[in-house]
Amino acid sequence: MFKCSSKKAYTGDMCDVNIDDCVGHSCQNGATCIDGEESYTCVCSFEFTGAFCETIIVDGGWTSLGIWGPCSVTCDSGHQVRVRECSDPEPKNGGANCTGDATDLQICQLTDACVYECDKDPPNPERGSINCSWVMGTIRQCYPFCDDGYAFDSDLFLDNIMCGPDTGYVWNIRSDENPDSKIGTCTEIKLAEGNTMKYAGTYEDLTPDVAAISHTNVQAVIRSTVQTQLDELQCVQNGSCSVSSLKVTNTATTSRHTRSNTPHVGFLVELSCTPSKDPSWCYDILEETYYTLQRRVNETRFSIKVDETLYDIGPNGTQVEGEVDCPPGTVEMDYFCVQCGPGSYPVDYFCERCPRGTYKEDFTSPECTPCPSGLTTEGLQSIHPSMCNVLTTTSAESVNKLDGNRADSNTLTIAISAVVSAVAAIGVVVAMRCYKKTRKHSRTAPKHSWASMNMVYPNLSASIEKFNIIPRKAEQAKIRYIRDDLFVCNAPPPVTEFPRKCDSMR
Repeated sequence: MFKCSSKKAYTGDMCDVNIDDCVGHSCQNGATCIDGEESYTCVCSFEFTGAFCETIIVDGGWTSLGIWGPCSVTCDSGHQVRVRECSDPEPKNGGANCTGDATDLQICQLTDACVYECDKDPPNPERGSINCSWVMGTIRQCYPFCDDGYAFDSDLFLDNIMCGPDTGYVWNIRSDENPDSKIGTCTEIKLAEGNTMKYAGTYEDLTPDVAAISHTNVQAVIRSTVQTQLDELQCVQNGSCSVSSLKVTNTATTSRHTRSNTPHVGFLVELSCTPSKDPSWCYDILEETYYTLQRRVNETRFSIKVDETLYDIGPNGTQVEGEVDCPPGTVEMDYFCVQCGPGSYPVDYFCERCPRGTYKEDFTSPECTPCPSGLTTEGLQSIHPSMCNVLTTTSAESVNKLDGNRADSNTLTIAISAVVSAVAAIGVVVAMRCYKKTRKHSRTAPKHSWASMNMVYPNLSASIEKFNIIPRKAEQAKIRYIRDDLFVCNAPPPVTEFPRKCDSMR
């Protein structure tokens, strides 16, 4: 007789009986125990998992749909979206994700109709044209031009005329003040009565104090040196330009010492030219003269000796400024003169748009004409009395009152008409005066200035590049305006991208 002992998982005399390992098993949550050899397996129901079916499986569930989001467009019809999340509950322990869509869409219809102006270019100016093209496929960009012999009477709106996504698909020059997207008028170019270039230089390290204690007659030396260079200028020699003035500057100690910047001795030259047939003739001459003077500065031909010490024009030591003298009834535009076209009038050497409630039909009138009593215009720069087609606020209120008080219409009509006429007349006068006052004080340009900036000339090419004297064409002008409230006299000044005159030289 023998006893089986070779297999631990079995029993019986022949070791042919499997020991039931499920006796006292640890399966949980109603799992079925399956016996094995020296082990057992827990078979879980569908809600549980884990070695002993101890972990519950959590399938994901949707939250409620959220509120509707904004409409996908700002006009016409679009769509709105609302969202739900698979987090009530979130899937856990191998649970299933939510089935279905996380988003819900619906059509939204807005009351505002879409405006898309980019397919329709702004109108060509009279005696000119406007060239438009697509940029990057979505932006329409335009540049206006005047015909030969004509120029725009204003730089306003000439640069960067655009329509596209960033402008709401309307032309960026359209506004409450400019509802018809008007630009300046192409007006005939007039010869200037004269062009003047002011050229100034300062000597590095030569202060008024140094000049005052020196044994050298500094003023005489500077005047002689500069005069020699002026006499050698081609335009002076052939008579196409003349030296109007030569001054030596800051040659004595004065109250200027109280300033933060130490003054230096220098000179100021004025060269004048009278145009003949070509408006650019004098400008070209003075431009070439400027280049000549800059070359000579770089060649140290303006250097002087004071008490055996050599002084020369220093870096940033030259400055140039141009002036244009225009005949009466015209204003400066670059280096020539123009008349203000219909819808604009001359103020402080510029053409300003006629304010609301006024208009101007011709090129010669010095002022804009007020609209009839009780009427105003939709925007600025009106060119005809027919554009006085908007009732003033006072007139509209008066009409409403008259409609509700017909019984006293005879007396009330006379009284209100008188009040409206008085208010409208006063309003136009105040607006015109306030507008003129605002624009007059907001302008930063001096009389007829056409260029002004500091010179930097480590070499000639850098100096010329810094000055950038190439004349601006009207269509390339870069002036930006802060719109004024015509009835507020302390409106901010316009912002310009190129200086008209240094504050210190006003």
